[in-house]
Amino acid sequence: MSVTPSAEELRRLSLVRHLYGLGVTQSHGAAPTAALSILPFHDAAESFLQLACERYEAGENKADFMQYWSLLGAKGIQVSQRETMRRLNAARRVLKHQGVLPAEVEIEGFRAAVTNFFYDATPMLFGIDFNRVSLVHLVSDDAVRQNLEKAYAALEANDHQGALGFAAVAFILVRRARDRDQAQSLPPHTPATLPALVARSSFRGFVLNDLERLLGHSIRRFAERADDAIGTLSESLELVSLGLPLTDYIFFKAYVPIVHQMIDGSMTVEWMKACTQDPDVVRRCLSFVVDAAVRLGV
Repeated sequence: MSVTPSAEELRRLSLVRHLYGLGVTQSHGAAPTAALSILPFHDAAESFLQLACERYEAGENKADFMQYWSLLGAKGIQVSQRETMRRLNAARRVLKHQGVLPAEVEIEGFRAAVTNFFYDATPMLFGIDFNRVSLVHLVSDDAVRQNLEKAYAALEANDHQGALGFAAVAFILVRRARDRDQAQSLPPHTPATLPALVARSSFRGFVLNDLERLLGHSIRRFAERADDAIGTLSESLELVSLGLPLTDYIFFKAYVPIVHQMIDGSMTVEWMKACTQDPDVVRRCLSFVVDAAVRLGV
């Protein structure tokens, strides 16, 4: 069979990567949150091994966790990290059935073991590097997905400015797609509300032009600042109502460039600050956009 993963396999590998990411985030938290990270770690590994068995037709539909190594071994496939994953399985069982939390030093070991397991096994079993698997594969909107793919490609090339530029554009496209889906779900001829009109940049431009004509440039500058503040507050409330974490959005906005939306629908990126050179910061910004797209069903 081809080593290239199918679309369905990529989708399921994306979910595995998501579970692994949840575990990594939890493992860096305070107790007892850090100890609970072994649950998503174990779930990610189990889902991964089940998918591998399905791909290579290696036996039982729902095997015991440690049986997966034997099932794949019977097909001539030797998966690494068996003994370290046995320890993870034992710790998970004790936690789940007896409520015993693993020590902090054990959490660090489990995080390293699971990371090594995925980075070793994914290329061998699925013909793709684990760091190339992301929730981007779950994004259905073509324009959003293409910009996110370009963002991750730029990150791999250490082009942090390009990566954040594509991420900023992708987030605008996520919101456009969400607005389009909402508009399609409304009854025909639904009148626009005043807040909806105020949210349109063209309408705000007319208001500002009238104020400048009547009261001069100083009132225009004041109105522009007030308009920016109201726009930011409105945007924040919208994100909260959609279930997106406001702290992550604030972090994202602190690092991405400004995106100018043209009348014809095109977008240009403008940098008003120095671009970060921290790849972890860029990765977090990209993850926010991917998470927003997946949560909003874009």
